[in-house]
Amino acid sequence: MDALHAPGWGSVYVVGLSVVAEALALLTLGLIQPWGERLPRWVPFVGGRRIRPGPAVAASLTGAALVALYNVGYVHTALKNPAGSPTGADLWLMHACYAPMLLWPPLLVAVALHYRRRRA
Repeated sequence: MDALHAPGWGSVYVVGLSVVAEALALLTLGLIQPWGERLPRWVPFVGGRRIRPGPAVAASLTGAALVALYNVGYVHTALKNPAGSPTGADLWLMHACYAPMLLWPPLLVAVALHYRRRRA
């Protein structure tokens, strides 16, 4: 068994992916929170500086596009129902868990555009 398929590395991968997803979701909150306009003072070297709206909106729209692209792949795979995928109640549970992600791109675009309008 090679190192990438060992259960230990699989766990590290899943935890790392979860941490990255949570961090990006937290950044989305910056579009509606006061700390999304000015970095907190406790941030080393750049604390207290205003955040330029252009890069924040560009990053948000890029993130929305990437999640939309992932969603296209998910829907394609879900419709294809490849061998080895869940069936029955497990399939419904999997779709119920992934369904909110389908709403993320349009909602993120709406929040990013509102952030740009509010900050302009």
